[in-house]
Amino acid sequence: LRSSSQVLCWGNNQYGELGDGTSSNRNLPVYVNVITHSGDEVLQLAAGRHHTCARMNVNRVRCWGNNQFGQLGDGTNLASALPCTANTGGADISVIATGSWHTCAGTSQGEVLCWGKNTYGQLGNGTNTDSNTPVESLGAGESSAR
Repeated sequence: LRSSSQVLCWGNNQYGELGDGTSSNRNLPVYVNVITHSGDEVLQLAAGRHHTCARMNVNRVRCWGNNQFGQLGDGTNLASALPCTANTGGADISVIATGSWHTCAGTSQGEVLCWGKNTYGQLGNGTNTDSNTPVESLGAGESSAR
């Protein structure tokens, strides 16, 4: 991530995880077109095993790459070689993090939203069900029966 909000990626691109619209591996950096509107800025990047996400200044998270378990958060399980917008419902996202096959976002209100693979409960919502849209993680001591 450059200071000008330009995103550069390189390396393995089997699932489009470089975000350049191809599945060609790259040994030199390529630009990722994450900016969709005037005034958009990329504030943070996070990279998982085969997907990458960007936190934007406009309460959006944009992700690209493998989506087998819904880790892009766009409501599908289709890989995307171009950035797509996660369905975070306009929440004020203050931080993002990725695991191998899941993504989480923290909000300025203290909520945690997660999506993707959930075999071991990594989404924190009291289930082991994968989700291709963000679900709210439960706080310590809360139960899914709330």
